[in-house]
Amino acid sequence: MPSDASLTVPRIAIVGSGPRAVWALERLLEHLPSGADRVLPCIEVFGPGPLGAGPNYHPDQPAFLRLNLPVDRVDAWSLAGHRHPSMVDWQGAPPEAGELAVYPSRARTGRYLIDQTATVLDELATAGTSVLHHCRWARRIRAGHDAQRAREARAGRWWVDDQGPYDQVLLATGHPVDWSGALRHTWSAGLPPLHPTVFPVQELLAREELLPGATVLVRGAGLTGIDAALALTTGRGQTVSECDLRVILVSRSGRMMVPKSPADLVRATHAQAGDTAPFVHRAVGLVRHGRGAELPEVLLDLAVHLLVGAAGIEPVGARRQVEQVVGDFLADAEPPEPVVQLRSAVAVARGEAPPDGTWALGQAWRVLQGDLARSQQDLDPDGPPLGWAEYAVWGPELERLGYGPSLMHAVFLVAAMEAGVVQVRRGDTTQLARELRPDLVVDAVLPPPGVRDLPEGHVLQHLVDDGVLVPARGHRGARVGRGAEVLDATGAPVAGLSLIGRAAEGAVLATDTLLRDMHPAVDLWATRVLELP
Repeated sequence: MPSDASLTVPRIAIVGSGPRAVWALERLLEHLPSGADRVLPCIEVFGPGPLGAGPNYHPDQPAFLRLNLPVDRVDAWSLAGHRHPSMVDWQGAPPEAGELAVYPSRARTGRYLIDQTATVLDELATAGTSVLHHCRWARRIRAGHDAQRAREARAGRWWVDDQGPYDQVLLATGHPVDWSGALRHTWSAGLPPLHPTVFPVQELLAREELLPGATVLVRGAGLTGIDAALALTTGRGQTVSECDLRVILVSRSGRMMVPKSPADLVRATHAQAGDTAPFVHRAVGLVRHGRGAELPEVLLDLAVHLLVGAAGIEPVGARRQVEQVVGDFLADAEPPEPVVQLRSAVAVARGEAPPDGTWALGQAWRVLQGDLARSQQDLDPDGPPLGWAEYAVWGPELERLGYGPSLMHAVFLVAAMEAGVVQVRRGDTTQLARELRPDLVVDAVLPPPGVRDLPEGHVLQHLVDDGVLVPARGHRGARVGRGAEVLDATGAPVAGLSLIGRAAEGAVLATDTLLRDMHPAVDLWATRVLELP
């Protein structure tokens, strides 16, 4: 245990070793105090995998696993100050062509993040600040330790497992490896063999059930389900035409994610439509004045504006198209066949067919989301996101329309469906497993964000059980303030404890992103824990 004298040096723990750990370290570096009498912090990071990449961007992953974010949006460094290479600058000439150059592999992204983390660590060391990486999951976080617990809890000091005390702990844990809704918790012995997760895909591809002619049932037809389909074809060294497996993706709604259009096509169609700033201003104003329930009106008006300009159709026809898309998902109407949906969406994304209501609504959400996410952080964290009571219904559908797979992955999926290698079925995975008797079932549904469905023993679940992390009333996430401070049941900051990322979803929108400057929380956290004005 450190001596009392050593406690005058601020000790900071970051729980999580992925990209947000890099962001936190980079902001601490930017804001380190200067002057002869400065007191520099001692920093420790807890989390498996290479520091900066974490498990999700581990550089040992196969190259077919790729980001859903263009490479020119990936940057470990904030635009707010200290600058080193973005990923585009770091890699130089694209190592691949076409969309492969646009959407980098997770492995290459991990190598970039690791490299930039090394730069941050070197510069922190040069400035006199040490960083120690505990390469393991943290198991439990407590205020105080043994006999000192009461005194240290009052002082806001924390222990991470047997390490501490820390003056500040930042929780940045990312995706849990399990959740209460995972199939493994309800799977019975009479059902087909279950593989509980897609990642790491090397473990999936090692399954003995993957013999020629086998059928694999995959729970989920979203981005992780597409990764599973890629792993079971490309990942086994096969093309769609020669694949010897049958893959069935199970979708609860039957509505497929809409692929992204290439950036140059998006810019051209938006330029045809004209200025969208008035719609953004109007939407943000509604949120700030407590009128979030009116956001659908702005969203539809913006979608109509984009569709009229990009497709050259009359406003009445454009509104009819957009309202039909909304009406269908609100009523849970039976959608067209999945391959029909994807063929249409691919044609629009390629510019081979004119934009339609589906495209327009997705683009409208992409225009609004960033500014809405920033305005959300000024609201009551107990209230519904954006003050919009129906956001829980609209939000997942808008993500499906605006933030789907890359065009190349959608093209792959269409080809695989047309070849009979991949099929998409609407329904319940367990029931379909009983009916179809596949050779293997794969759970490709990731744990949801927030703190309401964490697995037993998760480090954040312990904090929920202890009453330290309080789930917000209006959504799934923990109560946090604008500067990432954890808020207790009364709304007061919990001394020395902060949280960023997926566990705060709701109080903070669009938390699962590599967009470096979308949220101010990390920068505000760094200035706060360093006690800067």
